[in-house]
Amino acid sequence: MAAVEVIPVGEAGGRLRIENGTLALTIAPEFLGSAISLERKGEELLRSAYPEARPLCWENPWFGGIQPRLGGITRRDLVRERARVREIQRRGSQGIVWRGVRVSWSPKHEQARHSGLAVDYLLAPGSGILAVALRTTRRADTASWLDAGFDLFPVLGGSPLDAVLTGQPDTRAQRIRCEYGGEVRGNRWVMAENPKAGEAALLAGPGGETGTHGQVYGRDGYFLSAGIGSAHEARETKEAVFFISFTSADGARDLAEALSELKELP
Repeated sequence: MAAVEVIPVGEAGGRLRIENGTLALTIAPEFLGSAISLERKGEELLRSAYPEARPLCWENPWFGGIQPRLGGITRRDLVRERARVREIQRRGSQGIVWRGVRVSWSPKHEQARHSGLAVDYLLAPGSGILAVALRTTRRADTASWLDAGFDLFPVLGGSPLDAVLTGQPDTRAQRIRCEYGGEVRGNRWVMAENPKAGEAALLAGPGGETGTHGQVYGRDGYFLSAGIGSAHEARETKEAVFFISFTSADGARDLAEALSELKELP
């Protein structure tokens, strides 16, 4: 089984590539701390605007890939804040060793100066599953509400546009790309499926204070989203772990259900 490696790439090693023998994930800390590429056997699985953010439908700027967000400020504000980055290694509750990259912010913006956000991008040896851990911190001596999340822009069967979106609470309710926007609520998991290609992308979380959903932009495509929102005590840090898998449409829902049962890194 291949070990997980974190490799600096690009000019002055400005990007970090996480490889585990199955997936290769590239993080650009200065590009909103987003994941700009996810490759599997040479196939690109993410739709990203890298190297230059641009408008997409109602979003401006749009970064794409896996793009984080922090409640209280816009992405335009967050990208102006200093992003700190470091390699990390974490051992899960079942003894699996995960390695990857942490991107974190302690904003100075007036609307977020008491909030902290860290995003861990993690792979385990040989696994086809990506873990994204969100850590939110109250940086003040009073309690308050904090929320954060990320959006995932999949490419399925070579297309960033064609997919059917399904959410866990009611799998009969589906969204397809059309002239108008719309969403499906996921609660514990949400899935995008390209029926022609027989491929699916799923995003699963533990429920509770977390949630997932799928959003159709209209003709411009779609994305899947995950987030956490809750009251934090003074100086408290909370973490929510989400799992992403690009897999065969057959059995994707069963995998999503299994991953949503995990409350932490296994």
